[in-house]
Amino acid sequence: MAPTNKPNKQNKQKPQAGKKDIPNNNKMTDKKQKKQKKSNGGSRTSCWVFGSLLLFGGIASLIAYDTHALHNGVFEESSLGRVLKQTGALPHVEDAWFISLKYSARGFKWLEEHAPTAYNKSINFLSPYGEFAKDLGITLLNGGIKGWECTKTFASEKIPLTLEFIDKYVPGLGQKIGDFTSNACKGFCNITCNVWRHSVDFFKQKIFAGSLSPENIGKALNVTTERALDYYGWFHEKVDFYAKIK
Repeated sequence: MAPTNKPNKQNKQKPQAGKKDIPNNNKMTDKKQKKQKKSNGGSRTSCWVFGSLLLFGGIASLIAYDTHALHNGVFEESSLGRVLKQTGALPHVEDAWFISLKYSARGFKWLEEHAPTAYNKSINFLSPYGEFAKDLGITLLNGGIKGWECTKTFASEKIPLTLEFIDKYVPGLGQKIGDFTSNACKGFCNITCNVWRHSVDFFKQKIFAGSLSPENIGKALNVTTERALDYYGWFHEKVDFYAKIK
């Protein structure tokens, strides 16, 4: 008879225990790494934007100082203007600056016309929430006042009983505790009043004296207000002039 091929039971590979139980955390780690990269990228872009704004603001302030303070407001005579004039790019820069002023003035005029309506709409939208916050604050304040009054009445009722209970076992201790508490409160009030008085005298004699006296501060505020109004009028004249240009 031909030999039959029986399956070799010893050659069968048994499944190794524990392989199916090990979780594959590669996907989770990849997701975490992607999230970290996104957050790092967002923080880097915000830092770059903030840094670029600071850089351009510093450059613009230096150019304005060089133009107005050192060369009487003539950009062509400034350092940057001379460089641009030598390279032949001054007319193009002046045209670009003129166009930017024109459209900026138009945008400012548009904001002046439409900002009050947007402000009124936002006020109408937020007024119910403001009233709710106000009512909530009043309710919390009344609750705090009632709680303080309840605490005062509870203390006035229970403290004498507590002192009497202490005097039963230790005669004279309750009186000592009451005297110590009253003396501590009086000392704290005296220290607070003295500190307030000395601080007021110090500010009167040392701080708000000379150039920082109330009269000089009032004069400085008046001068600042006048200059601000003059600048505001000059600014509006320039805005109206550039906004009318086509």
